Amino acid sequence: IINASQLATPPLATRHELISVHSADYVDRVFNGQLSRDEVRRIGFPWSPELVLRARASVGGTLSAARSALDNQISGCLAGGRHHAHRDFASGLCVLNDTAVAT
Repeated sequence: IINASQLATPPLATRHELISVHSADYVDRVFNGQLSRDEVRRIGFPWSPELVLRARASVGGTLSAARSALDNQISGCLAGGRHHAHRDFASGLCVLNDTAVAT
């Protein structure tokens, strides 16, 4: 259906983009590995720098796909759908809410 040349590595969502829907305190604690044990348990994955990169890339991919869809009438993000995250806490494997940021 698609070939490798049609795939792109997403940009990482910036702090500025993320705090448009998430609290600045929460985003900073995610970035700096300062989540409590209960907050990490609620995610369902242990915190790691790679988890933060993946979360930021998922949001960046959804943002990039949304922008591309406006220009090209079609697009998609293979890693999106992280919609369980709330303004100030993660939930159900979702650290950041890509859908809300893109909206």
